[in-house]
Amino acid sequence: METKFGIKKIIWMIIVIAIFVLQFFCSEQLGDDMFFSDVLDEMSLAAFLNKRYFTWSSRIVIEAILVFVASRSPWIWRILNAMVIIVLIEAVSKVFGRGETYENKILFSCLLLFIPAASLKSAGWITTTLNYLWVLAFGIVVIVSLRQIMEDTLKLSGFFISLIALIYATSMEQMAAILFGTYLAAGVYMVATKKNVNWMYLVQFAFIILSLCFILFSPGNTRRTAIETEKYFPVFQDLTVFQKVCMGFLVTVRYYVGNEAGRVIFLLLCV
Repeated sequence: METKFGIKKIIWMIIVIAIFVLQFFCSEQLGDDMFFSDVLDEMSLAAFLNKRYFTWSSRIVIEAILVFVASRSPWIWRILNAMVIIVLIEAVSKVFGRGETYENKILFSCLLLFIPAASLKSAGWITTTLNYLWVLAFGIVVIVSLRQIMEDTLKLSGFFISLIALIYATSMEQMAAILFGTYLAAGVYMVATKKNVNWMYLVQFAFIILSLCFILFSPGNTRRTAIETEKYFPVFQDLTVFQKVCMGFLVTVRYYVGNEAGRVIFLLLCV
């Protein structure tokens, strides 16, 4: 038994080393990386974030860190990105398994290999990972904390760490919506089962609601939606809610059925 545990631990350590090594092959600056790397040469960070919020995007927490990372040595991003990937694997292993088992970590590490590398650099390595991969990792960290809250096992230090992760993750619209639905469902469950509603849950839920309000009232989001809808899908506003839902469903199905990588990921998740 100890030998098996030792082998699994060695495999996990090899995976961790491989994650850091793989970052060396993600060195070129592409697309939006170049834009964000030059921001501080033209204006202050505060001025840039103010301009973005009112003209283009409410993701100011993400973009504040993005500007800092993109304008520094690529080594900073490589190290941070490797650490975030490890955090993602650790968090997923806690969500879908009891305890910190090496089997869960190794399995999810294998699943990550099926994500096409090209999808992680569509807007530039730094821009894409900070907006999507990091948001996913920190979002799952928040969900882990919610599970611990419901089990009355979340420590104060873990609460503050999860709060930082929550502030970053909910800067992204989709993750803010996902966490809102998750926390709302958890709250309904706790009330229905007459379980004590922990103050940590209330604080986190309040931050999620504030983030959603910040997103919904952003003039930049409204402006960007209008510009991109007119450019890429001008008849979108004429569709009914039912038609939009059907289109979203069909696009998702097409990805998992018509895309080779999507089919592999879907089959592995089923297993």
